[in-house]
Amino acid sequence: MNKLFKFFLVCVLVVLQLGFAQAQETQKPFDFTQTSNQLSKMEQNLKSGNYTLENIDENSAFLNNLTTILQSVKKENEKELKTAQKQLEALGAEPEEGAVELDELAKKRQEFKNNLAVLKNKIAETDLLQVKIDELNILILNSRNQKLIGSLVNRQSMFIEPQTFILGIKSLISFFWDIAKSPVVWYNTELNEQAKTYVLSYLIPIFFILIIAFWLGLLLKRLILTNLGYRQDIENPRYGQKIMASVFVAVAYGVIPSLIIGSFLLWLIGTKIFTIGFFGRVLNSALFYLLYVILAKAIARVTFAPYNEKWRLLNVSTPKAVAIVKSLNLSIVLIGIISFLEHMAVNYDYSQDLLNGLTIIACAIKSFVIVLLTGKIFNQDENKNTVECKAEDENDDDSISASAKILFSTAFICVVTFGVSIFGYPELSEYILNRIILSAIILSAFLIVHRLLSEVLRRILLLGFWGKTFKIRRKVLTKVNFGLSLVLNPLLALMFIFVALNLWGLSGDFIIHVAKKVLFGFKVGGVEISLVAIVLSIVVFFASLALVKLAKNHLTNNVFTKLNMDEGIKHSLSSGIGFIGFIISILLAIIVMGADLTNLAVIAGALSVGIGFGLQNVINNFVSGIIILFERPFKVGDWVILDNQEGTIKQINIRSTELETFNKTSVIIPNATLLSSSIINMTHDNNWTRKAVTVSVAYGTDVNKVTDILLECAKNNKKILKTPAPYVLFQDFGANSLEFELRCYSKNIWEGWSIPSELRYEINKRFIEEKIEIPFPQLVIHRGDKVASETQFYAHKEEEE
Repeated sequence: MNKLFKFFLVCVLVVLQLGFAQAQETQKPFDFTQTSNQLSKMEQNLKSGNYTLENIDENSAFLNNLTTILQSVKKENEKELKTAQKQLEALGAEPEEGAVELDELAKKRQEFKNNLAVLKNKIAETDLLQVKIDELNILILNSRNQKLIGSLVNRQSMFIEPQTFILGIKSLISFFWDIAKSPVVWYNTELNEQAKTYVLSYLIPIFFILIIAFWLGLLLKRLILTNLGYRQDIENPRYGQKIMASVFVAVAYGVIPSLIIGSFLLWLIGTKIFTIGFFGRVLNSALFYLLYVILAKAIARVTFAPYNEKWRLLNVSTPKAVAIVKSLNLSIVLIGIISFLEHMAVNYDYSQDLLNGLTIIACAIKSFVIVLLTGKIFNQDENKNTVECKAEDENDDDSISASAKILFSTAFICVVTFGVSIFGYPELSEYILNRIILSAIILSAFLIVHRLLSEVLRRILLLGFWGKTFKIRRKVLTKVNFGLSLVLNPLLALMFIFVALNLWGLSGDFIIHVAKKVLFGFKVGGVEISLVAIVLSIVVFFASLALVKLAKNHLTNNVFTKLNMDEGIKHSLSSGIGFIGFIISILLAIIVMGADLTNLAVIAGALSVGIGFGLQNVINNFVSGIIILFERPFKVGDWVILDNQEGTIKQINIRSTELETFNKTSVIIPNATLLSSSIINMTHDNNWTRKAVTVSVAYGTDVNKVTDILLECAKNNKKILKTPAPYVLFQDFGANSLEFELRCYSKNIWEGWSIPSELRYEINKRFIEEKIEIPFPQLVIHRGDKVASETQFYAHKEEEE
């Protein structure tokens, strides 16, 4: 432990020393003259053509580093410039002509002016150097392209010319004959008697050793495939399981044979006899390229898993996977053979005619490979119903499928590229075809990496740790997974674009320089825009809003539940925290974006213009929400009536308030409308309510008895308050009845729905018991001089038996 502590202490001291040294280095004044001379010398070298690709890369890295230094120097000078301007402004305005200023003040004023002039000159020199750097970057790009493309566009003799064609064919025949006779020449002329004896004595043992090694390799291969390869008992393997199984299958089909062949190759190189002469180079190179072929075929096999659909890394059908793997195997073998032949021709200084011929053959093979694989990938499945295909062809005679268009376009590009090689530019043609093949390989690798990372992120978010520790619901984790995928996909796409551009000849330093320009700041007019700052400000805004939401939920669910306060006050406090958090989030986003908060007056002026034109209603609702929050004319849970809408306040937001009616529909009302309208709040101070039940009885009924019955019904209801006591009003002599109204009070308005109904049930029961009639509407008709008898009135009728 003491040694570990000492080691840690030494590391800390080293880091502090390096930081102090770097700080001292950055404090050194920047030498503009020396830097300008270095840039001028670089420009002369580039224009003279006295450079290599390595020099270009070094110059590009130097310019990128210099750009970073200049940006920091400029920022420092701008800060000092603002400080000097404030100091000069603190002295006040300059005295008018003839006025006398104190010598000390005049001396200070002149000193500040000189300092301002020096700082302005430094900033101007920084800008000039940056312009010079931009010009040199363009010059470097042109120089790199000239170096790169210059060798590719060196025109050779056209292969279609008869003389060139004949020479090329003769060179090819001679080359193949040299390879064929190389073992005999090697053994007869290039080996002495001792070496021949050594070869003959080791030939048979090595042959048997190789047989045994391959047999052991087959056993190991079967063992790996049985226990660690594709397991048929797993119905739906995860993508991580697919990757692990693919690694072991690649080991079985690729690594084990490669180890055997590689060991044999190392033994051949170690003997030094099998490296003598042209045959030694042929044998070693052939084994070396054979390693590439075996490994490439193994990768193709595990990627598409032609006979194990559920373990396939790329989502294609089984017939298509089988066809693609067969085409890939043929393509790998053909490219391996032609690459081996080109390697031999280059390393043994054969004629340019032979090199051109082999390059043209390589272009033909690679064009064929690209077209073949494109057709297999974008073609329909081979087990497609041919009858359906014929029916579609009959219905769509004039239409061309997307796969056919892709195949035709690819074939056209390959034919044109191959034609370039025939007409004297074989190196350019091979360069383009190689980049197309490598780009396709890199794209496939990125697709697999994308699937793997997505699976890893999904498995991490599915862990129970998040729910147990942070109480995060599965729905929230799903949203987080979706958000991470939105971040992961563009990052992988940008990485692929970077690798592809670098593959096609653009320097990584130049790409990074352009990316920095685009991402970290470019000027449009006089405004500097930074995409990274904008993205970071958006991220900070939403992250801070998420933190505010977590704080609100914590206070609402934990802290406020332990406090003895009204629910409306709790919600008002929670909404206030949300408002404040929203404003803080906006300020943080503005700071991260790089806006100067000292210019808030300008920002406020711009906002006022926006309010005058288009943001007036938004700001009006926002301010109204704040007024509602503090004035509290209503709170969450209140029973309110607004115009024709009646319901409870469900939520008070920044811009609007949500009203839930009693039929469970939501009404969104702007806060400004609520503040400027008359609102009936049924539960503003308390939940008391008064209920009334109207009752009609027939003429002739004892009114005192009716009053007593109504009061008894009210007193027997437990929901009705004793104080204030219920009371009865004899309201009117109606056309057909005597009108009474029972009024009572309840301390809970939410139970007021049931009180009138319960009273009516009880009143109806008592009226039946007391033989009190509730009359129907009736009309008395007189005919001539006859008057109806009194017995027609319901109150005077005889009781029916």
